[in-house]
Amino acid sequence: MILLTYCRQLFSLRLVVVLLIMSVEMMEGLEMKKTLEKLGVPFFLVLLLGMFFGIPQVSAATDYELLWHKTHNFWLSEGVGGIDVASNGDIVVVGHTYFSAFFQRFLIFKTDENGTLKWNQTLNYSHIGYAVKVLSNGDIIAAGYAFGFLSPSHLTISRFDSEGNEKWHSAYYVGSSEVIYGAAIASNGDVIVVGSKYGGSSEGGENGKYLGDGGESPGNDVWALRLNENATVKWEKTFDVNGDDVAHEVSIASNGDLIVVGESGSYYSKDFLVLRLDENGNLIWQNTYNKNSLDVANAVSTASNGDIIVVGQTGESENALEDIWIVRVSSSGTLKWEKQFGGESMDFAYAVRALSNGDIAVAGFTKSFGKPEGDAWVLVLDSLGNVKWNYAYDEGHTEVIHSIDIAPNGNLIAAGWSAGDYVDSILLMAIKPPGSEFIPIREREPQENPYLLIARVWTERFLMYHDIFDELYERAVSLGVDNETLETSLGLHNNATSLILDAWRCNTLEEVLRKMKFGIPKLYSIRRALLMELEAIELLKDAITELQPH
Repeated sequence: MILLTYCRQLFSLRLVVVLLIMSVEMMEGLEMKKTLEKLGVPFFLVLLLGMFFGIPQVSAATDYELLWHKTHNFWLSEGVGGIDVASNGDIVVVGHTYFSAFFQRFLIFKTDENGTLKWNQTLNYSHIGYAVKVLSNGDIIAAGYAFGFLSPSHLTISRFDSEGNEKWHSAYYVGSSEVIYGAAIASNGDVIVVGSKYGGSSEGGENGKYLGDGGESPGNDVWALRLNENATVKWEKTFDVNGDDVAHEVSIASNGDLIVVGESGSYYSKDFLVLRLDENGNLIWQNTYNKNSLDVANAVSTASNGDIIVVGQTGESENALEDIWIVRVSSSGTLKWEKQFGGESMDFAYAVRALSNGDIAVAGFTKSFGKPEGDAWVLVLDSLGNVKWNYAYDEGHTEVIHSIDIAPNGNLIAAGWSAGDYVDSILLMAIKPPGSEFIPIREREPQENPYLLIARVWTERFLMYHDIFDELYERAVSLGVDNETLETSLGLHNNATSLILDAWRCNTLEEVLRKMKFGIPKLYSIRRALLMELEAIELLKDAITELQPH
């Protein structure tokens, strides 16, 4: 009966062979041999069914193993933007830390190979970290972003020594029509950023228009920029593929080419978008890939044979982008295979790494195969996309993995965040692959962009203050606060609500709550809305205090 149960879990020839070997070994015992003789033909029929009909396996029958997991908290809440593992096994993480929507800082810290903290730093001149690279001499290059409130927004590039002491930093000011979503750092310290540029001139594809709720208008183009470590621009490119085009991440191939992934289409129909550029930003090829009505690529990795693995989300509507979609294409963009993974609830993929043994590590978040709040999720696939290992990490709250890198000893190092009752912490974990003959991949792969995390945090704060305003306004009216104050505060409140709806391209706040799971908003509009809502609240609080000083 036990053997039959194992057979029902098989879906690959490898596991069938393993079970056959086990059966031969067990036949050395007379009683087991008699048992197998009784099973006879049914036993081997089950084996054949497992081989040819792909009966799903469970995660217990694998060699991958979780070695350790640790959380780090430096302020009230933290988030991860990028990770890189040094040649000595030390782990360097960049992200952000914040006390409130009005106080966030770029965060960088280093741990040893076991996740024990060595040092941490926050930067006053930058708000979030996108990417990090440990150079051959031990120095660290980190790319971040500073949101412009009283000054223009700008990309920040910082250099640290191995002990976390800052050597210098530089800045590149970003235009109001440009949004950064992802970044990668080359071994020479160059920083490549990708995102979108509204209405920019294009260098590839057909000129498209974005058909939104307001009718036809100029859409976003893919925007790519390469700078040296002094923030001097080497080149800047835009690409208009088909309508509204957005780049979410970039990966550096072994030959120096850049693989850019994102989405292309319209508000109602989106496809995976993949562009291959040379190191000077010239377009080599571009392709779109379609699964369902809405397909959005989040991360990319290149395999040792040059193949490209892209992961993201797929669904039939913006309210149902709830499955992971993975495509593998050749170095020239020809589709080799595609796989969709998911359950009855939301399942997201934020990171991917092609491993030197041919396997593929995918990480993100699952509600289908964990607790209702969501668990960090790691899938390891073989080279054909079949699941070899399936692990959901549960710390008791909501956990998400955003980044993966490979240590010199072959261990997978994953970074994300773990929500608590009062604080969010950075989550690190190490996963041991089977065997020890594992060679680390040289170039850093792209990491999930914390821009969207900040947008969601600020939106959540706005919705909280929105409710507070309603309560204060009713109280102010009942206390007889003067009409001018009431009208001014209500005007600010209504304008703030309009800004938040425009930022998420929604008609109601209920739609905003749904779209926060997967939408790409206008961050500057969310920031303005938050400040405006707080100004309205302060007006009412001051007026109420004057009437009721105690």
